[in-house]
Amino acid sequence: MKTARLPEYFSTLEKGRITLFIKKIYEEKLTEQDFNVFFSLYSERDTRSIHIPKERLPDRSSVNQHTGETELRVSYHGRTPCKSIFVKNLDNGSLVVRDYWHGGLFGTVLKDIFWQGLRPIKELLICEGACEKGIRTIEIVAIVKNRVLGPFYKSKLISREIKDSFDLMEFLLRFDNQTFLAKKKEIISKVAQAIKVMHDAGIYHADLNLKNILLQTSN
Repeated sequence: MKTARLPEYFSTLEKGRITLFIKKIYEEKLTEQDFNVFFSLYSERDTRSIHIPKERLPDRSSVNQHTGETELRVSYHGRTPCKSIFVKNLDNGSLVVRDYWHGGLFGTVLKDIFWQGLRPIKELLICEGACEKGIRTIEIVAIVKNRVLGPFYKSKLISREIKDSFDLMEFLLRFDNQTFLAKKKEIISKVAQAIKVMHDAGIYHADLNLKNILLQTSN
């Protein structure tokens, strides 16, 4: 069986059928309550049954950032709805939880069940390698793996939220034509530069579409 080795700066924690791979610098910062949320992600109500509008849910600031409690809500929508966890100990930042889910016909049949445990580990290794080469991508904090039966498992990826960002599809839908035209050349140039940096590093994205390119702005 093929194997993929975690970086040395990740820890492995287990609780029943759940295995948590977490970056050690975050293991030191998070509270017991945060870990309980991670381990209970598979016991929470399935967020795919919640109605999600096409655009990102508005008013992120509605999360109470003064109670000190870890809060869970749906905030993004990719192939499946993603949960957002507010963590006070991370400078009042949020973590995004994404389910691994098959696409196409496999998604209809297998849904979120995978064989072996390599896919999330490989994604982690690619992201870590990309960061080391100066590519701006997500920072993976942890992976939650739920063993279903034998080599079959379900998995979730937990990453730091990229603040003040939206994808290219959302930009096209949200802003008026004048705003888009004023920014079009700048955006095309920056996207091209980012893709070149990625290709020069030997990384070729197999699913590079408007939803997978984020624009980040401070204003």
